[in-house]
Amino acid sequence: MLLKNRIKKIAITLTSEQSIHLFILLCADGSIQRMGSGKLDTVESEMYSDTMEVDVFYRVMSLIPEKMTKQGGVFETPKRSGRLCEMDIVLADRMEKEIIGYRFLYGSKSLGLPKEISKLLEGILLYTDTWYQAKKAESRKKKKTH
Repeated sequence: MLLKNRIKKIAITLTSEQSIHLFILLCADGSIQRMGSGKLDTVESEMYSDTMEVDVFYRVMSLIPEKMTKQGGVFETPKRSGRLCEMDIVLADRMEKEIIGYRFLYGSKSLGLPKEISKLLEGILLYTDTWYQAKKAESRKKKKTH
């Protein structure tokens, strides 16, 4: 069990057919790393790292149900169809001594993620997307000038 107020790091990875479609590491101090859009038809390979407003972490934390801090596990959607998708969520304290992990296995054309996990994924994408798009534009601009 990891008390919710002790969580200082959230990592989410979404893969399908050995391709990474999303990686986000968001920390309570405002540091962030992100690669990908979370869309299965897109694979992006450039990782962006920087800081964001600290409240972004706490907005994402508000989407994490209390029961997710109790015990991790692997959850599989029965009768999966379409591409096999794996979403990993890791919650950790500052020093990573307490860690809870989840893996969700589902098909791209089946039921998908549980509602509260979909809400968490949508929230973290929404809260980090402006930052992510700005970093991508900055990177494209730098590449044009070199």
